[in-house]
Amino acid sequence: MTMNIESKIFYTTTEVSQLYNEPQYVLRYWEKHFPMLNPMQKGNRRYYRKADLKILKRISKLLRNDLYTLEGAKRKMSVKAKKK
Repeated sequence: MTMNIESKIFYTTTEVSQLYNEPQYVLRYWEKHFPMLNPMQKGNRRYYRKADLKILKRISKLLRNDLYTLEGAKRKMSVKAKKK
């Protein structure tokens, strides 16, 4: 699916799942383990903002490309957050 990230303000879980080629349950799982990932919730729906997409991209890269463990990725993300 080709989607212009700049064209929208909010993205549903389905759209983000397709954008990053990750199942929706994985996105929800990551939310539990990465506190900086905090999509807006309205009713039973999650809406991801552009900042959330950047965090997801970083998490996905660490876990899928760089082959970090979940704990290693959490440490790497927290170190980056502390530097800001």
